[in-house]
Amino acid sequence: MATLHLDQTAGSLSIRTGVEGRASRMGHRLTLAVGQWEATIELDGVRPLSLELTAVLPSLQVLSGDGGVTPVTPVDKAAIKRNALKSMHADAHPRVRYEVDTCESTEDGFDLHGVLTINGQAAPKATHLVVTETDQGWTLTAQTPVVQSSFGIKPYSLMVGALRVSDEVSVEFTATVPQSAISNA
Repeated sequence: MATLHLDQTAGSLSIRTGVEGRASRMGHRLTLAVGQWEATIELDGVRPLSLELTAVLPSLQVLSGDGGVTPVTPVDKAAIKRNALKSMHADAHPRVRYEVDTCESTEDGFDLHGVLTINGQAAPKATHLVVTETDQGWTLTAQTPVVQSSFGIKPYSLMVGALRVSDEVSVEFTATVPQSAISNA
């Protein structure tokens, strides 16, 4: 058994939002990046036994905003980050945790089953982790929907709800694990 440690230097953890409401054409579909995260994976050979991922919410960065009436400015990005952190109650709960205790092998990776904790509220969460082997090591990718209201988060809205962030967001993860880390794990 061995332990593999990953952080933001190995890849990215991002959130993609949508827009809803009568005025949705005015809003931006956002891409936010988590600037600080870490993952610990317990391995039995190349098979994961458990995974623990922690994301630090105050490290959020607004990467882009597609659509909308006007382009997203640096001032808009600061306001978006402030509103996102407020919506997620990041002052009281600055960390998001995903603790996986069951990893089932699939043809292209693993089905992960664990508990996701956001805003101090925990709920079961399953996701699929795709593992691609290369000569250089592994590429890990996952994309999973998260419903904000399931964690007591009220999506940000404007104009008495005529423009609002979609309740369901997409969390995307990608990381590269070099062959040397696999061999030493």
